[in-house]
Amino acid sequence: MLGEVEHHRATGRRPSCFDEAEVPGGHACLAGQLELAAVVDIWRFEDGLIAEHWDVRQPVPEPSAVPNGMF
Repeated sequence: MLGEVEHHRATGRRPSCFDEAEVPGGHACLAGQLELAAVVDIWRFEDGLIAEHWDVRQPVPEPSAVPNGMF
């Protein structure tokens, strides 16, 4: 996954990162195609180590569908 970090937050035990990345998309991944997606990663640290990791992604809509954009 290649992407560009748009926002990051590192306070407390749950830092997060919001970025735009090219990821395998839906049924397209069967054909080896990538789609542009908004990705959020959240980690929980315990004793200086990653204890948990969550992520969520959403396809970035065409510019005409969202005039203000996602980023």
